[in-house]
Amino acid sequence: MLKKFKKYEKMNPLKNASKVVFIYFIFGCLWIFFTDAIIKFLFKDLQTYSLIQTYKGWAFVTMTSLLIFELIYSDYKKDAKLNIELNQQNKELEELSRELKNKIKMIDTTSEEMTLQNLFIDKIFEGTNAPIVSWNLDGTIVRVNQKFTQITGFENEAI
Repeated sequence: MLKKFKKYEKMNPLKNASKVVFIYFIFGCLWIFFTDAIIKFLFKDLQTYSLIQTYKGWAFVTMTSLLIFELIYSDYKKDAKLNIELNQQNKELEELSRELKNKIKMIDTTSEEMTLQNLFIDKIFEGTNAPIVSWNLDGTIVRVNQKFTQITGFENEAI
């Protein structure tokens, strides 16, 4: 999931804006250079030349408008796609968060139940009339109850 976030780290508004301006600049320079050369070659009459320059200006505005639209639109499409992915990942994280909270609640409940069971076992351990010895897997005595102490005379600390 973390690999997907690298796409978002690479997003750079300054770079995106610079790309649009650079493409516009190159297109504009090439347009002026080539269309001026073509018009000078094709039209020698000053009045026709002037009229064609006006049409050329309108064509330039139209073409650059379409170019800028396409550049901005493609960036917005990328942003929209990333936004959809980000929203999906956010939903996944929210679901994982809910699952985690539920598991934590289950652990808390289990811990509380174990505490109550240990209290119950302690009451049985100390309240019974039979001597009880508790030891671990190594065979070391861990605990004895009050009845064991009364019968044997050994204290819990001494054992």
